Amino acid sequence: MLHHHVVEVSMESTSVYWIPIWRVLSPHFKLNLANPYFIKQLPGRKSDVKDTQWIAECTMKELIRGSFVPPETIQQLRQYDRRIFDLNEEIVRKLSKLDAVLQRCNIRLSNYFPFYLR
Repeated sequence: MLHHHVVEVSMESTSVYWIPIWRVLSPHFKLNLANPYFIKQLPGRKSDVKDTQWIAECTMKELIRGSFVPPETIQQLRQYDRRIFDLNEEIVRKLSKLDAVLQRCNIRLSNYFPFYLR
């Protein structure tokens, strides 16, 4: 694409599949992330085969408004935050399982240590 003097690239934001492509292309091009809902609302026939041509045509006519994509550092912080949240949930699940096993053995720690299960 660089040898064709392409300066702007548009793509649909499909789940999380756009993220690695975005990271590869971001240093080289001006990127535009379009919400698929808004592209489908534009007049014209759309199919999987014609998707790329349609998005390119809409980009050239400036019909697509790009979605907000935070800077790389903010994206990394969000990933860390999600990971911490997932790890905390996993810890709570493990503690609940441990408490259930202990209760089956007639040991009820959660009555005496309410902070034990959060």
